[in-house]
Formats: sequence, structure tokens, C-alpha cells
Amino acid sequence: MNATQLTITVMYCAVTAIGVVALAAVIATTRRSKREAGSEPNIEKMERGENWWAIMTVAILVILFAATFAGIPWLNRANADSTVQVRALQFAFVAQPASVPAGTIDFEVKSDDVSHGFALYDPDNVMVAQIQVLPNVTSTVTAKLDKPGPYTIRCLEFCGFNHHNMIGRIEVTQ
Repeated sequence: MNATQLTITVMYCAVTAIGVVALAAVIATTRRSKREAGSEPNIEKMERGENWWAIMTVAILVILFAATFAGIPWLNRANADSTVQVRALQFAFVAQPASVPAGTIDFEVKSDDVSHGFALYDPDNVMVAQIQVLPNVTSTVTAKLDKPGPYTIRCLEFCGFNHHNMIGRIEVTQ
């Protein structure tokens, strides 16, 4: 399990635990047996409870926002060492420049015709980045490319009869 998977797993477990605690609190505070049978509900107590639930909801949302904000991928684009312009068209990817030094790379991908899926695979054939590319819209994805060698670009969105042959290449050097 890599660091990203571990982070996602830990955050999922934390959110699930918060949800279970919140559900238990709702059940505990809304049980009918807490008040006397036949008595009128205490409106002041209910209003205090509503305020408490509102505050807790906002607190949980702020905590979740703070915990996930650093993982937003577009915050890291300013740190790119190089930029590669990629043109996607039926049925090819054209990358300029075709060779870049290892490091953090911005891929600015634009389609001239139909929707395409841009997927970048390292020399070991492991996907390192992917993004949806719409016609006449520049989509940017940032990837850290540390392994020198040939990287393969493949289309992940069915784009026509020759989709399976839509392959591009980029060379990463030391």
C-alpha cells in the first residue's frame, strides 16, 4: 500500500468513525424513553439541541475540508519543472516537446475533435496520471516523472473505430 492509498484509507476510516458516533448520538438523543410517557416535549431543550447539531455539523465539515485541502491536485501545478503541450486527435497524441528531463511535469492536453481520455503510463506500464479531455478545452494534469525512459500515452475514452491504436510517446531523460 503506497502513501496515497494509506492516506485515503485512514481518512475513510476517520469519516466512517465520525459518522458512526454521530448516528449513535442522534439515536441516543432522540429516544422516546428518555422523557416521561405522555409529557410534553421540552421546547427549550430541543432548541439547544438544534444549535448543538448545527455547530457540530459545521465543525465536522471544517475538519474534513482542512484534512483534504492539501490533496487538491491543482495546487501543485506552480511547482512544475516542465510543461508538455499534448494535442489529442483521432487517432493520435502529439506531444511537444517529445523529450523532457525527469521531474514534475505539467501536461496541457487539448482535443481537436471529440472527447478523449489522456492516460500516462511509466516505463513499467503503470498509470501515473489521467484526465478527461474535452473538445476545444485545455485540460491540465501534473505528474511527477522520476523514472527515465519511454512513457506511453493512451486514450481511455472510446473515440471511434481506431481508438485502440491511439497511442503517443514521451521520453523522460535524467
